[in-house]
Amino acid sequence: MLSRFNIHQPLKRWKFRFFSRSVENPDAILAGSCLSSTCSSPEPSLVRSDYLNKPSDEDQIFPLNKIIASCVRSGDIDGALRVFHGMGAKNTVTWNSLLVGISKDPSRMMEAHQLFDEIPEPDNFSYNIMLSCYVRNGNFEKAQSFFDRMPFKDAASWNTMITGYARRGEMEKARVLFYSMMEKNEVSWNAMISGYIECGDLEKASHLFRGAPFRGVVAWTAMITGYMKAKKVELAMAMFKDMTVKKNLVTWNAMISGYVENSRPEDGLKLFRAMLKEGIRPNSSGLSSALLGCSELSALLLGRQIHQIVCKSTLCNDITALTSLISMYCKCGELGDAWKLFEAMKKKDVVAWNAMISGYAQHGNAEKALFLFREMIDNKIRPDWITFVAVLLACNHAGLVDIGMAYFDSMVRDYRVEPRPDHYTCMVDLLGRAGKLEEALKLIRSMPFRPHAAVFGTLLGACRVHKNSELAEFAAEKLLELDPRNAAGYVQLANIYASKNRWEDVARVRKRMKESNVVKVPGYSWIEIRNKVHHFRSSDRIHPELDSIHKKLKELEKKMKLAGYKPELEFALHNVEEEQKEKLLLWHSEKLAVAFGCIKLPQGSPIQVFKNLRICGDCHKAIKFISEIEKREIVLALKREMRRSASGSRVSDHFPAKSPPRSQSVTAMEDDVELLLPRYDPNSQAGKREKSRFRFAENVIHLIPLILLLCVIILWLFSHSGFRASPLGVPSKCWCGEEITTFTSKTKENPYRRFYRCAIAMKRENEEHLFKWVDEALLDEINMVNEKCKRVAENLSALRVNVMANMELQNKNIKQIEEELIKKMEGELLTMKENVEELGHVMAKSALKTVGIAAVIVTSIVWLWGRV
Repeated sequence: MLSRFNIHQPLKRWKFRFFSRSVENPDAILAGSCLSSTCSSPEPSLVRSDYLNKPSDEDQIFPLNKIIASCVRSGDIDGALRVFHGMGAKNTVTWNSLLVGISKDPSRMMEAHQLFDEIPEPDNFSYNIMLSCYVRNGNFEKAQSFFDRMPFKDAASWNTMITGYARRGEMEKARVLFYSMMEKNEVSWNAMISGYIECGDLEKASHLFRGAPFRGVVAWTAMITGYMKAKKVELAMAMFKDMTVKKNLVTWNAMISGYVENSRPEDGLKLFRAMLKEGIRPNSSGLSSALLGCSELSALLLGRQIHQIVCKSTLCNDITALTSLISMYCKCGELGDAWKLFEAMKKKDVVAWNAMISGYAQHGNAEKALFLFREMIDNKIRPDWITFVAVLLACNHAGLVDIGMAYFDSMVRDYRVEPRPDHYTCMVDLLGRAGKLEEALKLIRSMPFRPHAAVFGTLLGACRVHKNSELAEFAAEKLLELDPRNAAGYVQLANIYASKNRWEDVARVRKRMKESNVVKVPGYSWIEIRNKVHHFRSSDRIHPELDSIHKKLKELEKKMKLAGYKPELEFALHNVEEEQKEKLLLWHSEKLAVAFGCIKLPQGSPIQVFKNLRICGDCHKAIKFISEIEKREIVLALKREMRRSASGSRVSDHFPAKSPPRSQSVTAMEDDVELLLPRYDPNSQAGKREKSRFRFAENVIHLIPLILLLCVIILWLFSHSGFRASPLGVPSKCWCGEEITTFTSKTKENPYRRFYRCAIAMKRENEEHLFKWVDEALLDEINMVNEKCKRVAENLSALRVNVMANMELQNKNIKQIEEELIKKMEGELLTMKENVEELGHVMAKSALKTVGIAAVIVTSIVWLWGRV
């Protein structure tokens, strides 16, 4: 191979230019060829013998190159080799075409090496093919060595190495090559930006994106994907709106899937609708994201519309699209539609089988799920780790401990599937529900890797069911050690203490939760009626039809108690009387939603209620009674599982249950100690606004006594002062207008005493004027009242006259109407009398005819009898 690097460069470049022009458009070369380009497996007999018998004829090279390229595209490498070995003359395009086909197969690496060494005059395209072969098979040491010794490198050579390192996450090596590259093109910038996005280094990717001279749709889409992965949805939205190039399908799919993955499925579905309005046809990836959004929102009607889009498009037989539809129907509770779609699929892969098995497992139908698993094995479909998660989940819901343990052991022994954290979570949940807590703890300690938070969360849930407080404390400590911000650990532990009336421990857990600034998401249920979603919380006080819902619940409670229902007060975790506990249990959000559905939906129609948290045991039991009483099917759908309660059907009592957690450690139940759970986050904007309101109210309350005291002082001063302000100093004139002389030895009266005397006189005068003004004001008010009374009396008399006139007119109208009705009734009676008379005549004639006919018949019978 090293000899290839000492070839005469000018000749090689000339031949590269010539043969590269030939290989760019091979169809044009063979436009008039009699050989078909669609030959997928050309046998030697199909190749014209005159081509193979004239190896020196240069004219036959191009048609045979066409055949080799066709075989390579169809994957028939052996057929291409037969044609290749039968050729007498070959050019570089011939060698390159065959090298492309062989290099795609990892098992034929040595053959590709030998073929490359045999090329008489390899061109740049030959070297790039061999370089991409090394990169594709992950042999980067040889790829780097081969790249360093290449006689000449074009942009494709550099981009191959940069892309390979970027995909492996070795961005430092990719960066060195990128900055060593003399002439960078759009592919180079896209490879670096995408590589940093895949490594999670959004800052460097953004820096490169801003400095890139080429910003194609690939770079824009990569940045949008990076922002979505970093949960910076607003920046991704801004990037999507500011795109200066035309958006392609991959860009739309990146935005839709990003919305759904960031818990904003409604925005994702809106964008999907906008994409359809733009005239862009979705592919299987976009449809999968949209259907996942429908599953998150339980938007069954929209999911059916997407199903219609699939049926009307070329994706009607696409396995990915059909599998996404099956998953959507299962998560929305329509298991029958999912099964019909699964049966109609012509080809089923392991993902389709997993979707159907998981659907039955989530609905608690373990028998059907395990039957499908056995059928899958019989059809020679190899199960993967997701298949066994679904199988263990089915055993989990049905309480099949021994069968679940057997499947767990056979997973490694028979199918070579290594256990993952999800498998151990299912097994711990299976053992925990059966009460085998010690065995579950042993299984956790025997895990080959470090236990994750979900395992301890599952164990904590099992300890709550079986009221094992000691093991619960251990599980809670481990859970909070791995995930300190997990609210479910605090809530579950507090629930266990509350079930044992250990209220001091409950307060201690509550205090610790507050100190850690952990807030639990409140539980709520919702039901969709006439395209409108109604939300309910425990002890809801907001819904406008709450009175009718409470009335319906009381009726159902009486009927349930007659049928044998007894409230399970252990699920009312509050330090109150038993009567209050029953009331709190009755007002759980799922019961409110079910009662509302019974009121609004037609009799006998199914009720589907969705919930964000686990369902308590009392609600599960009560809704089974309600299903029997109302004679209708009730489906309680959680985020990852469903509980179906149908009249006359068997419902698993192995409850409460939860599906194996994926991204979160454990989900908490709604019926927790309410004192433990603040309804808002104090560090959020809403919480800060609420705090500021409380502080303002406290300040106002403190200021009210001061304001009242100030008002009392002002009123006292006003009541003890005259109508005119007193002068501060000794005036030169009294209020009455008399001169006040200065106090001297000649004056007979002290000026201050005279001033006081004048003030007393002025006060008396002012009081007399005040009494006169009050008398005049009272007289004016009395006169005004008398005038108003006169006007009211006049208006009343006029109104009385109008009323009497109207009554007379109404009486006249009534008399006229009575006369008209009497005339009409008389006319109708006469008409009826005439009709009756006519009917009597007709009936009389009919009777005479009947008698005549009867007489004739009797006479005929008598005559015939006599003849006989």
